[in-house]
Amino acid sequence: MKEEELIKKLENTVLPGIEVQSHRLRLRTALLNSEYFKEQAEGGVFSLAKSKIKGGVEMATKVWKPAAIGVLASAVIFAVLFLMPIQFPGGPVSAEKGEVVFAITDAAANMGDVSSVNVTIDSIEVHSEGSGWVTLASDVGTYDLLELKAKGTTELLVQAELKVGTYDQVRLNISKVVVVDGSGSCEAKLPSNKLQLKGNFTVNSGTVTTITFDFVADQSLHITGEGRYIFAPVIQLETRSNPEVQINANNQVQISGGQVMTHVQVGMDTKGNMDSGLLISPDAVLRIDASGKVVQVKGKAFATGTITAIDVPAQVVTITTETEGDITLKVVSGTQLRVDGTIPTLATLATKIGSRVTVEYDVNIKVAASITVQAQASVTAMGTIKAVAPSAGTITITTNTGTDIVLNVTSATRIEVNGTIPTLATLATKIGLRVTVEYDAQTNTAISINVQ
Repeated sequence: MKEEELIKKLENTVLPGIEVQSHRLRLRTALLNSEYFKEQAEGGVFSLAKSKIKGGVEMATKVWKPAAIGVLASAVIFAVLFLMPIQFPGGPVSAEKGEVVFAITDAAANMGDVSSVNVTIDSIEVHSEGSGWVTLASDVGTYDLLELKAKGTTELLVQAELKVGTYDQVRLNISKVVVVDGSGSCEAKLPSNKLQLKGNFTVNSGTVTTITFDFVADQSLHITGEGRYIFAPVIQLETRSNPEVQINANNQVQISGGQVMTHVQVGMDTKGNMDSGLLISPDAVLRIDASGKVVQVKGKAFATGTITAIDVPAQVVTITTETEGDITLKVVSGTQLRVDGTIPTLATLATKIGSRVTVEYDVNIKVAASITVQAQASVTAMGTIKAVAPSAGTITITTNTGTDIVLNVTSATRIEVNGTIPTLATLATKIGLRVTVEYDAQTNTAISINVQ
């Protein structure tokens, strides 16, 4: 057979399609990492191009150019092998898994004399109620937060498969943070090497979920009176379900669309606790004691806990925290009180005994600058759809423990079925299907409904 005829036959070969989005993602990764896709001189076998998977991942790919028969035939055979559904390097892709993409970026302001903040991430773990903590990746890498800021880019941390289900926490294990300034480089002290962030995300079969850590370096970096750096991360955490993801050859990531599941800022205090509303105040005077612990000796501090007592005549509030025990704070005319977006009196706050709060206070004189009652925490449950009543605006879920929960569905409830956003009436056709719901336990109002 002549060379031209063979090329024509190969070009007209019909390859099987890939219906599962995560399979397409793995195929593109395999092709990019294969020996057939090494950089070639202009006019060689391949040329660079860009390709997007709608609702999935876009990566730098290669375009075929007619060239040597042996190379072309081998490449087509390679493509046929890896385009076969479910067959990928490392074994079959389970229908019980979905693709997750972890990314990192930085939103810091001007850092003055500091030119680099290099964060080394040893591992990434995720947590679910059913499986506990699972290590997703090890030896993740070192990332210069200020370089990410200067370039305005988001960089890939990990791209992996994860078991289908709902996850409620992510943990980054940091081995070290090295700061470079005009005097040279030095290692910063972390109050805790474990960055544990609360944030829900759901992994569905054959779809992509993204988790982005946006470090705010200028709010994270502090310096003691002795000139030692302390790195207490402030991070904007965002998780998305079924977005469009573009990953170029330099591992830079662009994420758009999809459904935002979590968008919250969390920070670390001097004890290493991470929560929304926490951070070390810019006016804090810090030191590192003989045991290596970070201690605040002056300025404003933040704490989270529960209200355990309020003495209205004495104008004092007692907060029980998880790390420092009871803190009794004086409430003055300048103290800002916030409950559900309103500004109550201290007498009104006395009706909130047992509620979770975030407080800002002066560590020396124990005067509260602000007391904010946190919104009621949501509850996540998994089970099956038992009944749907569109006219009443309710859905009944039978949980994995056998308990029935009747939830109110409002216009604000996020509903997702296989990447689409249906109406409540459509859910009536999904009786018996597996579902994950997030709801307000006080009002039994559904926040999100995700049919698997």
